Amino acid sequence: MSPSTNLKLSARAYTARSVRGVAAGSDFVGTVQHQFSPRLAVKIQTSLFLGRPVKVQAVYDDDSHSFAIHGAVAPAWFSAIYDAYKGNEVAYPSLPCTMTYSRRLFPHSNIHGTFFVSAPSPVSIPVVSFTVSSAHPFSFTAETDRPAKAISDVQPPSRTGLTRGVYYYSVGAFLGNLPGINMEYGITFTEVGLQLKAAVEVGLTGLSSILTAAWNGDNKGADAEVSLSTMGVQLKLGFVYLNHRMELPMIVSHEYDLNVAFWTILVPTTTLAIAYNLVLRPLEHKRRMEFFRQARRELRNAQSDLVRQTEETISLLQDVAKRHMQAETAVDGLVIIEGTYGVTVRDEYTEGLEVDVTIPLQALVNKSQLYIPGKRSKSSVHSRVLNITGGMYGDFGSDLGVK
Repeated sequence: MSPSTNLKLSARAYTARSVRGVAAGSDFVGTVQHQFSPRLAVKIQTSLFLGRPVKVQAVYDDDSHSFAIHGAVAPAWFSAIYDAYKGNEVAYPSLPCTMTYSRRLFPHSNIHGTFFVSAPSPVSIPVVSFTVSSAHPFSFTAETDRPAKAISDVQPPSRTGLTRGVYYYSVGAFLGNLPGINMEYGITFTEVGLQLKAAVEVGLTGLSSILTAAWNGDNKGADAEVSLSTMGVQLKLGFVYLNHRMELPMIVSHEYDLNVAFWTILVPTTTLAIAYNLVLRPLEHKRRMEFFRQARRELRNAQSDLVRQTEETISLLQDVAKRHMQAETAVDGLVIIEGTYGVTVRDEYTEGLEVDVTIPLQALVNKSQLYIPGKRSKSSVHSRVLNITGGMYGDFGSDLGVK
């Protein structure tokens, strides 16, 4: 409707099991979301059928704090407000709502604390919980030990698709009908959109655990969830296509059986392994190949200027490097035999995407040490060579190799 206001209309069909049997139904839902500011957003959702509650959500979020409130206003509330306006004596119905407050616990840490409270309603009891959570990005590429300023925002897809991502954990306690403690650990591989998660909950009813594996792509995805509790073993499969979701819940056993849970976990795990090797990994190889094809095209467009600038710089440093090499050879010091600057991982896709920087590196050697001017760590030699080579490969996940 406008840059800050969105309107969404959707249709839903569902089935539900009750003591009377299986019931089916449908619904038409309209949602309006307005962004008052970059930090404050409000969303209102209502059904086009009469008698359904109006759901209201308000979220405030900044760098250190977030506050969210969710409520469901029943039609009886509007009738009560109208009767009160007419001067009639009314009894307001319950207003179910939840409030969540989260903030960073320490100034220089990524640990967050979240407080959650829900108001009672005719179908639920009040719940209070407190959770401590933390999320951390990881990378197994060669750039991991470099300072953040030396790593380019644009990095090539890895060969496996499992080298970069985010892992998180959370620990919390809750009070409700049955108090307990819950713990959760998850890892997300951002390159292939794969998420693995394990959750454990300990309460008065015993121990329950949930294992989840999910894959999310462009307007499609699939997930599998296996839960083990005193209620038995359950398997739930989910599929998403073009923002349409279908879930298939299955009760595998009505008893707490570890053997059944193991074989139940084995089925989606095997499917995931096959899908990764036959679908996800080939797609990642295709993205990697296309990335370096684009890199070669961009380098060819600017090849003449970059090559000329690099050759001129190396020519100016040639005499300095020769003097340093002679001095180091005389004292059996540090002599650079070979230095290359190019992409991090060498394979058939990256062949030819590197430059010889032996002379610039030898020019940086002084008294048998690779000298980097200024108060910088040795890892910043990447940035130094990047300047020498005129910025070549700066956006393609560059790396430096020295002999």
